[in-house]
This record gives sequence, C-alpha cells and structure tokens, in this order.
Amino acid sequence: MKYLLAILTIAIGLNQSVKPIVAVVDFENQTPNVSNSQLAMVRDQIEIALVQSAKYTMISPNDRDKVLKELKFQNTSGCVEQSCIIELGNALGAQMLVSGSLSQIGDIFILTAKMYSVETGKIYKSATYNKAKALQDVVLQGTISVVAQLTGKLQMISQYEPEIIEPQQNVGYLTVNTQPAGIDIKIDGQNTHLQTPMINFELSTGTHTVILTSDKYERVAQAVIIEPKKTKEIEIILVEKQGEVNFVTDPKGAEVFVDGAYKGTTPMQLTIKLSNYDIKLEKEFYKDISYKLTVDGDLVESYKKMGPKLVNVTLLTKPNNAKAKLTINGKSKGVVGENGMDLELLPNIYDIKLTADNFETEQTTITITPDNYFEKTFNLQKKKSVIRNSKDNNYNGKTGTMTDQDGNIYETVQIGDQIWTTTNLKVTHYRNGDAIPTGLSDSQWTTTNAGAYSVYDNNESNADTYGYLYN
Repeated sequence: MKYLLAILTIAIGLNQSVKPIVAVVDFENQTPNVSNSQLAMVRDQIEIALVQSAKYTMISPNDRDKVLKELKFQNTSGCVEQSCIIELGNALGAQMLVSGSLSQIGDIFILTAKMYSVETGKIYKSATYNKAKALQDVVLQGTISVVAQLTGKLQMISQYEPEIIEPQQNVGYLTVNTQPAGIDIKIDGQNTHLQTPMINFELSTGTHTVILTSDKYERVAQAVIIEPKKTKEIEIILVEKQGEVNFVTDPKGAEVFVDGAYKGTTPMQLTIKLSNYDIKLEKEFYKDISYKLTVDGDLVESYKKMGPKLVNVTLLTKPNNAKAKLTINGKSKGVVGENGMDLELLPNIYDIKLTADNFETEQTTITITPDNYFEKTFNLQKKKSVIRNSKDNNYNGKTGTMTDQDGNIYETVQIGDQIWTTTNLKVTHYRNGDAIPTGLSDSQWTTTNAGAYSVYDNNESNADTYGYLYN
C-alpha cells in the first residue's frame, strides 16, 4: 500500500491573531498506478497551498518525521479513530489534523481531505475534488481546491489554474450520513467508491439520486436537489435486511431455540435478520439436535428428522426365580434374575422369547414407544404333570412328563412296562409334604436311619445337572 503524506492541523476557537499549527501525515493511496514520487508532489502542493493561505504555522517535515519515528508510526493513513487523532496531534504539537485519500473511478481521480480537531478527535471539515482526469490535474488543481474548501480562502491565487479556486455557479455539495455508518454510496447509478459519512461531495446543480447499498441493510434510493454553492445534508436510518426460515421436524412439535432464545414449536416460519445462528431443537423423548444456520436473504428450508432417545426397559418374570433365558429378536440377552433384567431399547416392536426349565416357553411381542420408562412382567406357566400307565400298551416306548411334590417337572420315557425319568430326582419334600432332612455331616450320614438328601460336592448348582443324592 502506498500512502500520501498529508496532515493538516487548524485550531478551532483560537484568537484570530494566533496562527493555528499545521502538520502533515499520510493520505491513503487507493490508486495502484500512482507512484510514491508522484504522491510526494501532491503532498508538496498541499503544503505550498497551506503556506500561501497565510493562516497557519507549518510543522517542518524534519520535525514531523522525527516525532513519527520516535512514536514508531509506520504510516498514519489509518489514523482516523478519535484516540489516534488525539494522541498523534498532541505528539506533534498540532491543533487539528487532516487526513484523506486519493482514489480513482474510471478515468477520474478523486482527492478527499478530512479535517480533524485534535482536542475532540472529531471531523471538523472535509473537502473533495473529483474533476481530475490526470494526476497532473490533481497536483496543480485538486490540491488548491481542497485547501481552499478547508480554509475558506476562496481567493487563493494559483499560478497553475486560478479559476478553480472560485466557487462555480453550477455546482453544490452533498453530505450523506447514515445510521450505521460505512454504507456504500452510488450517485445516479455510478459507484463513488465512498462510504458514509460522505462530507461535501461536489455535484452539479439539479436533481440527483443517492443510492445506499449494504450486504446487511435494505437498499435505499433517495432523490436530492443540489443548489448552487449550497450543501445538501441528508441523514438516513437504515433497516436491517431480514430473511425467512421454515423450520420442519419429523416428528413435529419440537421446540426451536435460536442463539439460546425460544422461538416456538415446529412446524413454524420465522422472520429473522440476515446473519449466522446457532439452532437447537428439543422434543421430549427425542435426542436434541444442534446445528448452525446461515440466513442470507432467500427462504431457508430447515428440515430435521429427530431420533428417539433410548428407553429404560425392565423385564420381569413371575415367579421371579424361574431363571428364564431371554431372547429379543433372535438374540440372546442372558438370564432374567429375581429383580428382572434392565435394558435400554429404542422405540420399536420386539419379538420376545423366554425359556425356563419346568415352564412353558413364552413367546410374545412388546411395543416400546418414546417414553422415559417401560416395564413388563411375564407370567410363566408350569408344564403339566403327566404319568403314563405302564399297563397301557399304547404308551410302550413313548415319552411323557411327571411332576414331583415341589412342582419340578421331569420328562419321562417308557421302557418295556416301566416308566423312567430322563433326569435325576431333585425333590425336597415327601408326598405328605414333610421336608426331607438335609445338611448332615459325614458322621451323621453314617449313623442316621432316617431319610435325607444332599447335593454333589456340596454345590447347589450341581442339582440342575445331577439332581440330589438320597440315602
């Protein structure tokens, strides 16, 4: 980036006999084809014009450069903030600073200067020259024109183009302010390459159309009438652009939060300013969805399918000690304990199968709906006891079942005229209901004359395999 050195300082409200101090810092160069040496000529002509005005005391270039070096300013073209203007002006011992820019639209050069008060850091005056079709015109005419506008000395004598210092009868000026500032300006459809605030922009007299454009604000077009030697001021409050968002979810009824603020439930359409947003969708029994959404002016369709949360499921059996093996959709889930089995399942329909010794197989379906909790108890049915008649030749060699006093069910098989159980006996009560003694010590086993039983290796789990041992 190349810069034009140019700071002007002019005191406000000082005694007329005291000349305000003028210094020079960088103008921003927005014309890539202008060299540093050419910018220096523009700077020199501004300094000459200020001296010729006989209104200022100039800070010498050597003193200025020394201060800037001590302050470690690389360039000062970006010094437009109040704090920077005040700091730099006080360091230079100036009362006012003027910075600006050199830009180009097509074949027209535009020289702009802004006069800042060092005391307040605010713009006091501004000036524009936009008639130069060559850099020579900027140097010889533009510099004198902007200094004449800033100082009010319209009778300044120029050896190059004296007539430019006189205000023309067929021109006036336009000042445009907006809330917020920084809005692009077009005049009569032509891009000025300037942004608001635009101060004292020179225009021919008559009616012109001012167009304000921004990515975030609605376009504004306003007609203005420029009168000779007068400044037309307009101030416009801009309206932020808005877009539409159509929120749809499956299932519907999800709560919509935009940047943390609740906006309603789906389906819904929301009018909202153009920006980027954090969206969150919430629905009971369903997983929350969070995502980012950009609203850029067109209708935005936001469709989301919400997945259900896992449901806490407890499956129980009655009796609770049946030790039933559970299978869900063909997959083994283990043995249902006395306190049931706890699972987490998605809402769906499931095939259930429960198998337990001495109980009929239970096969059914359960339907899990979106919810916090689901519980079901399965009533298991004991197998029926059937004792085959050994004298009935119709059952010779056939199988059956029998049930003991404890309700244990045994499969049976007929061999000849006898019926045998296929597993060992594990009854703990006599037919009259009396309990069969158990838990005897080795010495008691050798001396007892009463009936008793024990389990192999004193391990109760062996009873399922070997039955009980009786004396």
